[in-house]
Amino acid sequence: MPTEFLVPSLRIQADHKHNEKLPEQARVEGLQQLEEERLNSLRMLEHEQQVRKALVDRHRRYNETMFQDGKPVLVFQTHSELMPEKL
Repeated sequence: MPTEFLVPSLRIQADHKHNEKLPEQARVEGLQQLEEERLNSLRMLEHEQQVRKALVDRHRRYNETMFQDGKPVLVFQTHSELMPEKL
C-alpha cells in the first residue's frame, strides 16, 4: 500500500480532508514506523538473497563435480532435423 495512504501527506490531507484532527507528532511517528518497516523488509530481502545464493552455490559445486572434463554426457539437440521430437 502506498505510504501516502497509511500516513497522509499534507497534500493528500488537504485534497481529501483525511484526518483533519491528526496532530503533527502522530504523523511523524507514523513515518518513523514506516521507515522501520522498510528497513526490516530490506533485512529480510537481504537474508533471502543470501539463502538463495547458498543454494545456487551448493548446486553449482555439485554440478562441477558431476560434469568434469573428459566425462561423457548425453547431449539433447532440440533443433535436430532427423528426429525433431525424440531424444
